[in-house]
Amino acid sequence: MLSLWLMELLNRKEQYGRKSYKPVEKLIRSSKDVCIISPYIDAYYADFIVRHGKGKRIRIISSAISKEARKRISRMSTYKLILALSALIIANLLIARLSAGIAAYTFFISFLLFLIYIIAYANDRSRKSGIRLKIPKEFVHAKLYIGDNMAVEGSANLTFSGMHKNIEQIRVIDSVDEVSNLRKEFDRLWNKLSD
Repeated sequence: MLSLWLMELLNRKEQYGRKSYKPVEKLIRSSKDVCIISPYIDAYYADFIVRHGKGKRIRIISSAISKEARKRISRMSTYKLILALSALIIANLLIARLSAGIAAYTFFISFLLFLIYIIAYANDRSRKSGIRLKIPKEFVHAKLYIGDNMAVEGSANLTFSGMHKNIEQIRVIDSVDEVSNLRKEFDRLWNKLSD
């Protein structure tokens, strides 16, 4: 009986302290389908999610996400901003050239550049569509991070303090069945919440 207790204690994947960020950041970096429940999310981790969210599906449930973090998750990427400014300049050039009666080839070049913008915008993987955020009416206090093959639950919010400074307790889950059950629970909650 004692050896069974000792074996269970050694196999436990709980961590205490100020290093909650390691498994959570690894999960966000390495997974293609990420589910996050954290009442508090700050600008630091909003940037982290956007930076590592290209080509992924990331769903976030947060009750008290900071205004700055919400803005960063939904803002235009620098790439999109450059494309939007280029389109504006091209549109102005088109109008100026047409009204001035400039040769057809100038119009064709302007139109071609505008077409390139449209194609690039349509293929921009950093668009917000891969990252979705729901803010429920009720306060959600749970902290849960689910990736493709692992999950992390515990007391750490997705904030710099919660992940790096506070003394927190987390549990890393790598059991396929447990991760699958947690994802089902997340999906149930996600579907219950309205956009």
